[in-house]
Amino acid sequence: MSTSASKLLSILALALSVIGIVLLVIFFTTLAGAGVLLVAGIAGLAGVVLGIVGAVKERARAMSVTGIVLGVIAMLIALGVFLFALAFVGALSA
Repeated sequence: MSTSASKLLSILALALSVIGIVLLVIFFTTLAGAGVLLVAGIAGLAGVVLGIVGAVKERARAMSVTGIVLGVIAMLIALGVFLFALAFVGALSA
């Protein structure tokens, strides 16, 4: 893979992770539904995957690592809110 392609992966990882964080902010500040939360989690996951691929292929890994970290944060928050919502409505009661 060429350097420009691996740099593109790093940029996409960072962009998708930031989109995931922005969607989480939109979810918490508006009356957006669970679809926004789902898309935020998927964007975070895509950011993590592309960040890992970009970090493996590229020497300068700053954008890839940032994409991975932000993607993990977006995924964890989305998953936490989803599990909290399930517990709140009683779907996880034993």
